[in-house]
Amino acid sequence: RDKVLKFEGGFHGMGDVALMSNQWLPAPLDPPRPVPVSAGIPASAARDVIVARFNDTAGTVELIERFQDELAAVIVEPMQRTLQPVPGFLQAVREATARLGIPLVFDEVVTGFRLALGGAQEYYGVIPDLCAMGKSISAGLPLGLVCGRADIMSLAEPARRETGAWVALTGTYSGNPVVASAALAAIEVLERPGTYERLFATGRRLMDGLRRALAAAGLAAHVTGEPPAFEAWFTDEEVTDFRAVARSDHRLGRRFAERLIDRGILKAHEKFFVSLAHDADDVDRTIRAFEAAALELAASPPSIDENLV
Repeated sequence: RDKVLKFEGGFHGMGDVALMSNQWLPAPLDPPRPVPVSAGIPASAARDVIVARFNDTAGTVELIERFQDELAAVIVEPMQRTLQPVPGFLQAVREATARLGIPLVFDEVVTGFRLALGGAQEYYGVIPDLCAMGKSISAGLPLGLVCGRADIMSLAEPARRETGAWVALTGTYSGNPVVASAALAAIEVLERPGTYERLFATGRRLMDGLRRALAAAGLAAHVTGEPPAFEAWFTDEEVTDFRAVARSDHRLGRRFAERLIDRGILKAHEKFFVSLAHDADDVDRTIRAFEAAALELAASPPSIDENLV
């Protein structure tokens, strides 16, 4: 089996297969199909990628069943960027892949240790066969990790190298002691009672404040995501998949982010990340910045020409 099923708008790093139809796709295709978003990707890479629409339960299951004899894996961000899974979506993908013997891979680089100590798996109650995580537990240091079912992970054991049934999983910085120490220290903090309750309470205050600020300014917008990681999309339609994201007004999003920077608030390109370091004063200051930036944006919206920037 050589093919991988991924989801339109999902981000999984910088490999050739991963750079098919991710969030940098200029415009969705109907039906979805693999499109390289970078120069330098061999045309052959597209032949091994199947693209589905996130939160399209019936369509995804149909694709999994149609290509069941060719699919090596299905990979998904359980919360794609800041798009929450609709009820039953992840469960249906899990059921179909388990029934047909296709490994399900969760990309939890964003959600791992953010939504819960057990990541999106714990939060949404769906367990994959493999999972990629990192970043959120390394205190700003570079970290990546792979975890999964014991029978799959055992394929990377060095002792299997001579058998031919071995998967290479190594790198120059594998097991870096400084990064590993930072991760262990972060996990110790995350394991303390009340940690996630506090993180979610902070995030809810910010999400609510953002929604109120945008509404008070008369700006059509939807805030998606979970309290530890969320985003505002400037559109009057419900945002549940990449196509709705693509139809939103990205000029307004860029201008809003710039107005926040003017007020000392820095957000990630596609989302607001909430930290345990953020206290009540930080939240109050950020909400005031939301309010002022939204009013300024409403009073002076970007021009059409900014689409070209």
